[in-house]
Amino acid sequence: MAEGVSIATGLNPLTDPVCLFIVQLLLIVVVSRLLGYLLNFVKQPPVISEVITGILLGPSVLSRSPAFGGNVFPAGTAITTLNVIANIGLIFFMFMIGLEVDASILKKNLKASMIISLSSIILPFAMGIGLAATLYQFMPFHKDSPTTPNFGLFCVFVGVAISITAFPVLARILNERNLMGSRVGVSSLAAASVDDVIAWILLAVVVSWGNNIKSGTDGVNLSALWTFLMLIGFLLFMGTVGRFGMDFIYKFFVKTEAQKHNMLVVILICTLVSAFFTQVIGVHSIFGAFVMGIITPRIDGFHIHVTERIEDFITIIMLPLYFTYSGLRTDLSSIDSGPAGGLTIFIIFIACLGKIGGATLASRFTKKSWRESLTIGFLMNTKGLVELIVLNIGLDIHVLDKTTFTMFVIMALVTTFMTTPIVHFIWTRWESKQNAIPMEQRVKGRFNILLYISNTRVGSALTNIAAAITPSDQEDKKKYRVRSLFLHPISDRPSSYFYSTSNNIKNLPTAKREAVEAIQADCEQVGLPFKPIFINSTDAAQDISSLAKKNQWPDIILLGYTRSETSNDGITSLSQSGSFGGEGQAFYGKVIVKVLQSCKSCVGVVVDKGLERFHRQHTILFGFSGEIYENDALTVVIKMARRNNIKVTVLATNPDKFFERINNNPKIEKENFTIVASNDPYREILEKSSNPDAEYWCVVVGVPREDATKQEKLINNTAVSLLLVHPSNTLLDPSLKSSSSYSNLNGLDYNKADDNYDTGSNIKCIDEEDPNGIPME
Repeated sequence: MAEGVSIATGLNPLTDPVCLFIVQLLLIVVVSRLLGYLLNFVKQPPVISEVITGILLGPSVLSRSPAFGGNVFPAGTAITTLNVIANIGLIFFMFMIGLEVDASILKKNLKASMIISLSSIILPFAMGIGLAATLYQFMPFHKDSPTTPNFGLFCVFVGVAISITAFPVLARILNERNLMGSRVGVSSLAAASVDDVIAWILLAVVVSWGNNIKSGTDGVNLSALWTFLMLIGFLLFMGTVGRFGMDFIYKFFVKTEAQKHNMLVVILICTLVSAFFTQVIGVHSIFGAFVMGIITPRIDGFHIHVTERIEDFITIIMLPLYFTYSGLRTDLSSIDSGPAGGLTIFIIFIACLGKIGGATLASRFTKKSWRESLTIGFLMNTKGLVELIVLNIGLDIHVLDKTTFTMFVIMALVTTFMTTPIVHFIWTRWESKQNAIPMEQRVKGRFNILLYISNTRVGSALTNIAAAITPSDQEDKKKYRVRSLFLHPISDRPSSYFYSTSNNIKNLPTAKREAVEAIQADCEQVGLPFKPIFINSTDAAQDISSLAKKNQWPDIILLGYTRSETSNDGITSLSQSGSFGGEGQAFYGKVIVKVLQSCKSCVGVVVDKGLERFHRQHTILFGFSGEIYENDALTVVIKMARRNNIKVTVLATNPDKFFERINNNPKIEKENFTIVASNDPYREILEKSSNPDAEYWCVVVGVPREDATKQEKLINNTAVSLLLVHPSNTLLDPSLKSSSSYSNLNGLDYNKADDNYDTGSNIKCIDEEDPNGIPME
């Protein structure tokens, strides 16, 4: 503490700059976190709580009290220090935003994203100029602004402010609403990426123009032209020498974690140098940081590594300072007249009409439905933190006064706040209702398999089971589609949002990439096509179900069983308690239970107890008592038996009936089956598979969805790997009433269907390789 400033001497500790800053920081972080927790219930992004914190602490509420405002947020040096530190945090945050810009999204959706982005900039920009003319005529700038802003500069600035989309806030809204992989999510995110880049270039021109006027020369003269030319040169240098130079340094000099740390130091230094350069040429420092983020190497997921190292301090401490500072500069009392209030509403109306209208019409032009187009329009209308950055710049260069600044801050808050509820009403709720629509019939002979890879060991076991189900003949294999789903947990940390932006394995972090490559190697060894799907996730079961539904429900979903509470990917996957159907307790975990409750597909649960690769000669043990719920398991076994290296020992209550089921299938070698009569196949399976010396590769058992007793006994007592096959669920879709599970699910207490559904005819999609089997839709 500074000399002479001590509570022991009776002096005010808030007169010490360090103590004052600590108190300000504590207030800002604690209040914004509490508000953020409350606003999270209505799915609002953190920027809303941070700005509201500033409004509460600022002259609109608490700082109206001279005691609070004069001591905690006094004018002069203290608030200047807060501003400087907040801007340093903003520089690194804009660097992180640059890291989030994914070129692969732009390439895949270049035409549509360019049309939507340009339309959602041109129309609101033009309307913003008209709005600026109205504001300039009616607003008395001379009251709280040192100078009346240049009319041309004011018009261009308002046009930029109206046409901006907040890319990082939009990304978080899409993830929270589970829309990142949807059509509207991909389209709006790609358009927002283009929008961001164009907006920052326009802003750079505005700032250089404004700084030129601020220096004493009215209008755009030669110095402004030199600033613009230097900016173009900077962009060309960073896009060529800077980008390829950084990639070269990383590829040839970064081999270890220590060297990666040194590379991080180089990147952060270059960020500050870039920010310094754009600041001194007359463009804001954040623009240089943003460009540096774009050119940072994406090799081995290095951009994610960089974000993980700096994000916590920036997002928890530094960023709230900046947006609270925006709130501190917002004085709601400045809107003290009817015209001011009316103009505020007019600003909100023009902002929504221009942005939503432009993006909606452009989306419709790209042949999207009206519902989808309108949803994209509202998503593109998200302003959030990028808008606040622009507004603060406008206030700093005296394009805005405090009154107009407050008006535009209110507009930014309203447009961001309205996005989530309106998108939920227009799109999310409607999309959820589509789950009730029966799936379309699949082309005959097609068989789709979805694997949920929760960790490397589980993934290896699932690939072996999937490979055993697929045929060895390459022509027949073309009728099968196998995809591997990788989920990544998301949080408030920006780095958690990188995972699903691209299916490029090379861009993943090292540990995640090695795990994915291990599964890819397993697939190559067993002859299984590797089709990875990367998804950010907060609920594994919900995302599995959503993906399955979007793809007409796979014929079978393979999940791995593990006793751990949380899988290696960090998403809670299993819980050893909770009810599951009737009176039984759930032996499966939360993910498996929820998938069984929500997926129409047949669900196979693989219990790996040392599963070997299936290239050797293997024997499968299968029990068949003739129950209808075993038919889907029978279909799986029949597919496995087509392979010459797999023999099947069947314990059947009626061997003749079982033989009839397979006798007419020309693709099956009958010699691959050994059929043994058994009065109780399930009990004999328990006895045979509990022997540690049993030479079975795998035990396949068909079990009803509502019965947890069988699988618990099997998992606990067998020494052999298991494939527990749960039949497709008719109650989730009445059109599947030919499913083997239909007669066994009437007593379930979840997802009950209306008992009065139409019992009309249903066209069966019979597996051409098993004409007597019950189809798995």
